[in-house]
Amino acid sequence: QYVVTENALPQPQIAGSLSFCPGATTTLDGGAGFVSYVWTGGITDQTLAVNIAGTYELSVTDTNGCEGSTSVEVSEDADLSPVIAGDLTFCVGTTTTLDAGAGFDTYTWSDNSTEQILVISQAGEYSVTVTNGGCSGEAAVSISEDALPIPTINGLSMICEDATTTINVNETFISFLWSDGTNNASIDVPPGVYGVQVEDINGCIGEATFDVSPISLPVP
Repeated sequence: QYVVTENALPQPQIAGSLSFCPGATTTLDGGAGFVSYVWTGGITDQTLAVNIAGTYELSVTDTNGCEGSTSVEVSEDADLSPVIAGDLTFCVGTTTTLDAGAGFDTYTWSDNSTEQILVISQAGEYSVTVTNGGCSGEAAVSISEDALPIPTINGLSMICEDATTTINVNETFISFLWSDGTNNASIDVPPGVYGVQVEDINGCIGEATFDVSPISLPVP
């Protein structure tokens, strides 16, 4: 009399992350306890390092010589490519704001700030590293600082006390604002102290003052 038993087929379970970051790998594990392992591509180890998306099949053999198989689908996560928005120049004495964009789990700027927004007050190179689900991406920009314009007021610095003279700014600017509210490059004025505020093509503001001194009238 012989007793014949039927052994159940092994049922391997593949462990490990089924996605990986661009340029990285994920490791699939067929589990311990089998006599042999054969992965897609012919690898015969218990584990398999994967850096290409696709379907991976594993066949195993147990101590009874029985075979079982399973498969998993491995995907590659999207490449993280943050774009830093904002003005890359700013005027002396002011700031500019950089924005790494919404939708990331974490932000780490080159100055160790961890917010989406970074306020800059010094020229230089700035970079940000963002992460999503363990994957990371980086972007960098160069920030420069614009000098403030220095207007020069031209005209007579001394006139008769009952006279007027024309003072003007010869340089080319986007806008002019004199202390009397005039918006032209030149103004006619009596004796006094006059200031002008100008704006250049970079949006920077500069100021200057000019003193027109009175000359007393002769007394015959």
